[in-house]
Amino acid sequence: MQYILEGSLRKSNRRLRITVQLVDAVSGHHLWANRYDRELNDIFSLQDEIAFKVLTALQVKLTEGEQAAFWAKRTTNLESFLKYLQARNQLWGITKEGHFKAKQMSYEAIEADESYIDPYILIAWVNMFEARFGWSDSREASFQNAIMMVERARSLDDHHPEVHILSGIFHLYNGEHSTAVEKGQKAIVLAPNNADVHAVMAHILRFNGRFGEAIVMIRKAIRLQPFYPAWFLAELALCYYYLDKFREALETAEQFKELSISRNETELLYLYYAILAMNYVRLGREKEAKRAARNVIREFPGYSLEWDKNYGLYKDKEHLERQHRDLRKAGIT
Repeated sequence: MQYILEGSLRKSNRRLRITVQLVDAVSGHHLWANRYDRELNDIFSLQDEIAFKVLTALQVKLTEGEQAAFWAKRTTNLESFLKYLQARNQLWGITKEGHFKAKQMSYEAIEADESYIDPYILIAWVNMFEARFGWSDSREASFQNAIMMVERARSLDDHHPEVHILSGIFHLYNGEHSTAVEKGQKAIVLAPNNADVHAVMAHILRFNGRFGEAIVMIRKAIRLQPFYPAWFLAELALCYYYLDKFREALETAEQFKELSISRNETELLYLYYAILAMNYVRLGREKEAKRAARNVIREFPGYSLEWDKNYGLYKDKEHLERQHRDLRKAGIT
């Protein structure tokens, strides 16, 4: 165990003083500490309040970065916040089973606090991924459910950044690339320290052909979130490929694979092999390209260039065709 949370409690008449600190057990360094002074009125509500504050601080320090403090401002219900955090942990691994759990826990978070906006947004993300990967009976129904959840979230707070970044994704999927960027830019203004918003904005910028700007966005996302999802690195590798930085793309793809396996986020490993195949073709490493192409099909038997056309949302169709030319050379049809 690398981290230890320790604390002390002192009581004076009707007042409590609670001190909490987080220690790195390996180095012995104190990473975070705080003190809470409260009147001893309702011990159970006080317990929830302190647990809420400590939990939020730990999420900020160890995993999600400053955006965790943003989520915590939206509810005072500890049960709802805990359910939401559990749901988020399932989301970005991008697995069918994980997304089922994320949706279930998000609904439980809403049941505990129906005015808490973030679970609605999480359900919208799950529906978007279901549409993207064909994990539901109807892609169109999943897409419409995502829009419905975003509109429900918008009714609670039109200034929530993920309302706008999700709207950007909707416009991207509808081929409205410029509007998608505008929505993403508004989300960035609203949440300059939100890693997910920056990463999704990088996704939007890549499909707009603005690869250098996308790299800036994804690098900032990585800095902002200590425990970032593996797909951040896949996004970065694809941008390097389009900027003809093939060796950087391969190095980043290897990091993507290692992180995916270590986190058990293996649903996108086919993309790792596709990135290898494209870059090996560009470097003239034909045998390695063909081997990588075979692994694409092994990881995702339903993969084909025709399937990929549904998700290659590039504004300039030449970008998708370039990718497909390289994959054809590697042996994918």
